[in-house]
Amino acid sequence: MQPTYTIVGGDGQQYGPRSLAEVQDWINDGRVVSESQIHRSDLTEWRPAADYPEFKWDAVAEEAPAAPTTEQITPAPAPAAPTAAAPAEPAMLPPAVSASLLKSTRGGADWFFWVAGLTIINSAVTLSGSDWGFALGLGLGQVFDAFARQGGDTGFIIGIVLNVILVGVFILFGAFARRRHQWAFIVGMIAYALDAALVGLAQAWVGLGIHVFALWCMFQGFRASRELARLERGD
Repeated sequence: MQPTYTIVGGDGQQYGPRSLAEVQDWINDGRVVSESQIHRSDLTEWRPAADYPEFKWDAVAEEAPAAPTTEQITPAPAPAAPTAAAPAEPAMLPPAVSASLLKSTRGGADWFFWVAGLTIINSAVTLSGSDWGFALGLGLGQVFDAFARQGGDTGFIIGIVLNVILVGVFILFGAFARRRHQWAFIVGMIAYALDAALVGLAQAWVGLGIHVFALWCMFQGFRASRELARLERGD
């Protein structure tokens, strides 16, 4: 198969591909000169027309080439617009890494359940007339228990209802945190930190220390959940 040629015209546009005979006609007409850039189909680079030995320059006037008209030459088709690269798929996590992070996430979330459960036990003990309790439970729950004991029948009902709501909220924190909802960790830790401040105001230092430790464990779960989400996204 004979090679074909693509020419850069005087207007800077590319024309072709064309046969040797057609290009020679343009040379003879003065539309292509020795300096015109031409690409031959069997080569990779562009070259001046004078570098191609197959072209004949006898009695050809060296004038600036006029741009070929659209009637004479069919313009080369515009290059297709590059298609956007498909987004890379997130890398699959090694099973051991995924399992470890998921275990840490659920372990941190379970502390909300421990807080809720021990708050219930503390309420039952307080309302039965005893004075002991678990320091991990909510200090606000103990405030509600005291109100229930001293507020008569109405105060008792109000105290119980408030405690049920309080415990239910922490159970929800734990449930959503186990499902890796990071907002549940954040809001839950803020709520428990406020309760720790209440315990500190009461100068219950042991309870304050246990609250701080529980907060640290919750934070570890939150951090594992965030890391697992980041790795799954491929960040």
